Amino acid sequence: LPVFRFQYIFFPHSYYSLLFPPTTPNHYSLFAYLSITPSFYYSIFLLLHLSITLPFYYSTFLLPYLSITLPFYYSIFLLLYLSITLSFYYSIFLLLYLSITLF
Repeated sequence: LPVFRFQYIFFPHSYYSLLFPPTTPNHYSLFAYLSITPSFYYSIFLLLHLSITLPFYYSTFLLPYLSITLPFYYSIFLLLYLSITLSFYYSIFLLLYLSITLF
């Protein structure tokens, strides 16, 4: 009996089992709960959460965050990019220079 109560508390779409009790064990309802219910509730919760929090974060948090972090990340990326490409171009230039001047 506690298993049935647990099922009706946490499996809200299986109230039909009260009217049509299953003859087999309730593994199929557990599979249906694990495959359908979390994705359905999570999509509704995610839509509500994003519709409430995104305008708030966009106005108060995202703009200062981007204004602070984008130059920082851009400077790191620019330094890495320059250190990779300049050494690459410098090695090509040095090889060309040495191949011309040495021979």
